[in-house]
Amino acid sequence: MLKSQNGWPASSDRSVINIQTFSIPLSQGTVQIPLRAEAAPKLIEMIRWWDANIEPVYTSGPNAGTWGYAYRTIRGYTTTLSNHASGTAIDINAPLHALGAEGTVAADKIASLRAKAAALGLRWGGDYRGRKDEMHFEVITAPPAESVRYSEQRAAGLTAQAPEAAQYAVAVAKGAARKVVGGGRRELARKLRRNWWLAGISVAVLAVGTWLVLRPRALEKKP
Repeated sequence: MLKSQNGWPASSDRSVINIQTFSIPLSQGTVQIPLRAEAAPKLIEMIRWWDANIEPVYTSGPNAGTWGYAYRTIRGYTTTLSNHASGTAIDINAPLHALGAEGTVAADKIASLRAKAAALGLRWGGDYRGRKDEMHFEVITAPPAESVRYSEQRAAGLTAQAPEAAQYAVAVAKGAARKVVGGGRRELARKLRRNWWLAGISVAVLAVGTWLVLRPRALEKKP
C-alpha cells in the first residue's frame, strides 16, 4: 500500500484512508478541512491554538488558505508522497507563509509554537533543515496498527469498519464525544421512564374502566 512521507497509508480514494471533513469554528469564521480521522484531533487543536496565539486563521479574503488532505507528492519531488496525501498534515494561512519563506512567524512566538507542536506529536515546517514551510504542520507519530489494517482492507476492496479509535477521534474533533454519549444515554433513559409511566397510567385506567363495565353484569347474574 502507498504511504506518505511519515509512513501513514495514502490514497487518492478518501474512503480508503478514512478522510473526514471537519468544520472548525474560529475567530474569523468557520474552516472546513478534510483530515484522516485518527489524526484530526491533534491537527485541529493546532489550528485552534494558532488562531488564538499566533494570528487569526482567515476563512475568507486574500489571506485565507488553510488546507488538509490533498493527494499529491511533496512540492518539487516526483515520487515521494506528501503527508497531505494521507490526511495527516495541514497548512495554515498559506498566503501569509509562502513555501520557502523564512521569518513569516513573529520571532517571539516561535518557542511557544514549537512547544505546542511537540506536545501534540507534530512537526512544524519552519524547523525543516532545508527549504522552510512555516505554514505547515504534520503528524510524526506512527499510524496505529488497526488504522493500517483498515486501509489495507479497504484498498483491497474488502468491507471494513473504521477502528473505534477513528470513530472516537471524529467525535472528539467535532467537540461532541462525551457530551453525545453521556447526554444521549441520559435523554434515552428519561424518555423510557416517561413512556413507562404513561403506559402504566393507561393500563390502570383501562383496568378500572373494564371493571366498572363488567361489575354490574356480574352482580345481575348472582342468584
